[in-house]
This record gives sequence, C-alpha cells and structure tokens, in this order.
Amino acid sequence: MESVDICNQSLIALGQSTITTLSDENENARRCNALYETVRNDLLCKHPWNFAIKRATLVDMTTLAVDLWVTDTAYVVDDEVSYLGVHYTCLIAHTSDVFTVDLTAVKWETTTDWVTATSYALGTKIYYSGACYSCVTVHTSGVWATDLAAVKWITTVDPEYDYTYAYRIPTDNLRVLSNEEEEEIKIEGGILYTDATSMKVKYIAKITDPDEFDPAFVTALVTALAAALALAITNNRNITADMKAEAKEKKIEALGVDAQGGGTPDEPECDDWINVR
Repeated sequence: MESVDICNQSLIALGQSTITTLSDENENARRCNALYETVRNDLLCKHPWNFAIKRATLVDMTTLAVDLWVTDTAYVVDDEVSYLGVHYTCLIAHTSDVFTVDLTAVKWETTTDWVTATSYALGTKIYYSGACYSCVTVHTSGVWATDLAAVKWITTVDPEYDYTYAYRIPTDNLRVLSNEEEEEIKIEGGILYTDATSMKVKYIAKITDPDEFDPAFVTALVTALAAALALAITNNRNITADMKAEAKEKKIEALGVDAQGGGTPDEPECDDWINVR
C-alpha cells in the first residue's frame, strides 16, 4: 500500500475520481498532497498506537564543560577554556592579558580533536574549530565537511539554566510519552532537557510507510482525510458533517482494536477523542 492508495480511498468515499500520484496536475491531487501528511501525523500524534511506539536511548548533546577564560590568570600548555562560546587550547604557558592580544600572539588555538579515518561511536563528543559536536551516527570519519553534511555530527547545546543535560530527540519523534528514569523533562526546540545523566524514552514515531499501519488505523486515516477534504471538494456542509462524524467513529473503533493488540495494558494516555464520548 502507498500513500496515494489511502488518498484514493478518501476520494472514493467522497464520490470523486481517483488520482495516479500525489503530484498529478489536478485539484484532487493537489488537495490530497497538501493535507495527507498533516492528517496522518495528527492522527498518529493523538494516541499511542502500538505500531507507532518506539523506544530509544537518547544521545547526550550537552556541550562539554570547560572553564571560561579570564584575564590575569596563569595558564599552562593544553589548558582548555571557553571564550564567547568558542573553545580554545593553550599553546604557550602564560599569564593572560587581553584575549585578542593573546590569541594574536598564538598563545591559543581553537580546539580540534576530531581526526579522519577514525571509528566514532554514538554519543562521542569532539571539538572541531572550537565548536563541540556529538556523534549521532556510528561511522568511520572521512572528510569533516562531508560527515557533517551527512548529519553524522550535531552541534552540542549548553542548557545554561534550569537543567544540566541536553539530549537529542529522535528525528522521527512526534510525541515523547515517557522516560525510563521517570525524571522531570522539558522539550524545547527539538531538544530534551533534564537533570538525568542518561535518558531512555518511549515515544510516538512518525511512521510514513502505510504498510506499517494497522488495518484499523488505515480505515481511521481514510475517513479522517475524507473529512478534511470534504468541504473543499463537495462544497456541502452536510456531507462534511457526516464525514467528520464517521471519522470520529472510525477512530474510536481503531482505538478499541489497538487496545486489544498491545499486550499488558499501559497506564491510560489522555485522549481527547475518548474524553468527548
């Protein structure tokens, strides 16, 4: 099954002609293309469907802690400091003066410990040109720019206040449901902040392959998409209202099926569709 097949079932439910692809040059294809992912993700996000739940150990992306550079301080070779967010390594033992003067005198260099042709494990932290990075893909390093463009490394984050650690949210995450440590967490800008020294989470994943959907979810998605398309396609508020009511019923049916297929029940998740019944 493909996304276009789901769209076609929605169009058929509205008495419309089917399409060949979502890139077809006609209004129905353009409408389906505009709404399909939004409706799918909304449906996925609002309930912890068994097929969409994943678990992951998150990559720590907290910037390595080093002392801030200060003037009139004795530094020795290999001391590391941070100045205006950039990390530096001491090259010459000295007592600091004005940082720009010391830098011009080559008493400091931007810290770089990344090397090519090296095996890096998930979560490894390195410096490159004074910036700190976390490894998010197990790999053997090649050319830095190429590896960075391939998202094998991500820039680390300084939580600054409230929390101690920052963790990378999985790229397919729609909603974090819980964490194994049962620690307080805060998710902002795609980053999970916490005081926990490690973080394992259960989350709802953005499943894009329709072959991974449960059959009942497919039916719920077909009717939800039809309800979203109905007014624009039919210009009939009665049909639209009927389709919305059917979409609600099909989702409730899908929730019932999902509840029977997940093993030992988890603690119930809040679900607006259930609460309004």
